[in-house]
Amino acid sequence: MYVKGLTSVLIAKKKCPKNTITENNEKNKYFGTDFNMNNLYKVTNIAILIILFNLFQTFSYAETKLSGRITERENDTVTLSIGYDTGVKIGMKFSVYRIDKQILLPLSNEQTLIGSYEIIGQIQITKVKNNTSMGKLLQEGADGKHQIKPMCYVEEANEPPIPNQPPIISSIIINPDTIQPGKQVEVKIDAFDKNSDSLIYTWEADRSYFLSDNTVTPVNYWIAPFEKGEYSITISVSDQRGGFDQMKRTITVSDPGWNDDLGNYVPIRTFKNNLYSGYDSDVLNVLDVDFDSKNNMYVLDPKEKGISVFDPNGRYLKTLCTGRFNSPNELLIEDDKLYIIYDNNKFVDRYDFIGNQEVTYNKKKTSEYEMDVLRKPIACATGNEGELYIIDGIGPDIAIFEKNGRFRLRFGNGAIERGELVNPVSIRVDRGGNIYVLDTGKGEIIVYNPRMQYQRSIKFKTKEISDMYLDKRKEQFYLVNGASNTVLVIDTSGKTIQEFGQLRDPLKISMDRFSNIYVTNKIESCIYKFMQREDTYKYYGKFGTNPFTRITNIAVNKDGSIFLLNESSSEIIKVNRNGWELTRFGSKNVEGKTLEKPTSIVAGEGGKYIYILDRSRKEVLQFSNEGEFLKIVTNQKEGKVADPIDIASDTEGNLYVVDMKSDVCFVYNKNGAFIAQIGTKGKKGDFEYLYKPTRVAVEPDGKTVYVFDDNSKLRKINVYTRNDSDNSYPFLRYDKASDAVSLLKVNNYNRLMVAYTSESNSQGISFIGKNGTLERTLTGKDGFSSIKDIEVDDTENIYILNANSNVQVFKQQKLLQEK
Repeated sequence: MYVKGLTSVLIAKKKCPKNTITENNEKNKYFGTDFNMNNLYKVTNIAILIILFNLFQTFSYAETKLSGRITERENDTVTLSIGYDTGVKIGMKFSVYRIDKQILLPLSNEQTLIGSYEIIGQIQITKVKNNTSMGKLLQEGADGKHQIKPMCYVEEANEPPIPNQPPIISSIIINPDTIQPGKQVEVKIDAFDKNSDSLIYTWEADRSYFLSDNTVTPVNYWIAPFEKGEYSITISVSDQRGGFDQMKRTITVSDPGWNDDLGNYVPIRTFKNNLYSGYDSDVLNVLDVDFDSKNNMYVLDPKEKGISVFDPNGRYLKTLCTGRFNSPNELLIEDDKLYIIYDNNKFVDRYDFIGNQEVTYNKKKTSEYEMDVLRKPIACATGNEGELYIIDGIGPDIAIFEKNGRFRLRFGNGAIERGELVNPVSIRVDRGGNIYVLDTGKGEIIVYNPRMQYQRSIKFKTKEISDMYLDKRKEQFYLVNGASNTVLVIDTSGKTIQEFGQLRDPLKISMDRFSNIYVTNKIESCIYKFMQREDTYKYYGKFGTNPFTRITNIAVNKDGSIFLLNESSSEIIKVNRNGWELTRFGSKNVEGKTLEKPTSIVAGEGGKYIYILDRSRKEVLQFSNEGEFLKIVTNQKEGKVADPIDIASDTEGNLYVVDMKSDVCFVYNKNGAFIAQIGTKGKKGDFEYLYKPTRVAVEPDGKTVYVFDDNSKLRKINVYTRNDSDNSYPFLRYDKASDAVSLLKVNNYNRLMVAYTSESNSQGISFIGKNGTLERTLTGKDGFSSIKDIEVDDTENIYILNANSNVQVFKQQKLLQEK
């Protein structure tokens, strides 16, 4: 029982004492011979006084205040006996009282009548469930007498609940704030929130990048580019309730130190044609997806009969319960627990994050005549007190189980006022304990109150809504609309907020900690991701498509995104550094034509421009970073190529094209204008001229160009340097090549990387210094097997495409974060 005000009256229920009847008192025929009427009058008068006192207390308050008791305390967190049912909300403050003295109840041996109270502290509500709530201590007495303990009374404080206040960033900690190129430095945020809300962090960097774009912890790593200068970073903090703060800092990158020793390169990641290193399947089989509190992604894989786990950066971590799930149908993660529903089994299992089975939800039959509680579980949701609501397809109805797996009751079958279920497919429970059931048979969401009573229905124009997700914080539904292949967003009243996405065969839907939306595709067996941008959603990419097949060439932009040239489909596939496929382009019409035989791809100006060499069309085409066609570069009147064979680009976006027919290298700026010719066709024996150029590489700043001349009598690499006064490239020298060169690249230290075509050298990369001397060689012992292409990003990560279409990423050991 909850009381109004602080003073409560507790009447001890005690049997009246037996009294002896005197000669002056008559026996009462109604109460028995053992009851004394004088005592009855006294007790009655006291009871009347108590009632009047309570009424006075009640009317002395201008408005009703919530009150209850503390039932449990753990450190600075307490649990109250009141919750949503009585009106408790997050942010409310409650005063805490203890009984100061007790008054002896007349005619009773128990001191339980009226107590006066003393304030001993204050708490603020941080989490609310249906019948209980939790709060943190704000104030507490110093001595033992005034400590807050279970059974202490609480009452809503006079001041109103604290309104949402934005988080505040007090500082950004970077140590050191001047770092070497290519290094990664730890960046920490010191932020606090007066409402004790969970915070999420967004990290942005100018001309550079962080390892993660968003985190749930105040720590991230910034990667320094290979260009000396000042770089601005911006960190934003949000409480997901509209509160927001932002702070900027500057990080200094020191001189690259071109003469530094290269050091050892170590593998840091592998993108494999079986998805990721450590994952055994050829492709990721996707049925359902959900996220834990750390934003790790859990993918229900029906082929593996288990759950594949990936970290927030897309790295494969592990597979849980491999082979243990017989025909899994749905995955749910709540309160760091995994719930699995099966197609053919009549139960739901709960697991921890290690893969240990904790509870099975279904009553076990004790005889053959007894029916199973669950006959066909379809979907489930957890309530605010850990109870589990399970849709049973046979009935159909909803079965409720206690947190420990004990069956409680069922409802929804034969309910009055249109609450009867027809074909329920999804279920959710909001913070207030209201239950929402998506019924495709009716084409509506049926709403029940916490007492399982039908309240209302939210109707749709279509019956092809296949799944729903409830954002409890915003009180919005995200619905998979199979009729339009979109995601429909509505509020709890049914009002449409927005609709987004162009999906194909969508099935399940989920949301991560950053309010990004994920939709599974049952045909392609992949996951679509939509990023939240303020109040709208923008398509980000898809996961699980296995783009690393039949790849013949690669390019890398400054943030580590990889552009894959697919030989069979003649298209370019862009994947980010976490393995999400962002877009595909090039196979569709380009000025009335399609890419016919693309052979090379390079990134210019840090990836702002993507250049594709098509040997069949004898052209080089320029695209934007997002795959938008911009222009054909090599069809100019001046500098028109006849038989292009290789291309390169620099940080200014200039394009370098080796033409086999004219035996020269043409240079174009990013706007497509011809600006220079490198080399002159010569005769055999004229070493400073070109005879059969086949490969080209350029230093990042474009000042030095290397051209491999495949002269059978003298294979050599010609070196040219740019004259800025007239944009000419005079010959500097040539270096002998031991064999035919298959690949030429220049890294951020201006070392020329050379791979040779012969089998004896196909597993090695030679690093040649500015003076033409060999400095070191990477071989298969360093972790790779064969080489089809080499690329380098702005932070000295080396990307090696091997014969199996795997992309291996290497970094200098000295540039790794020191921990």
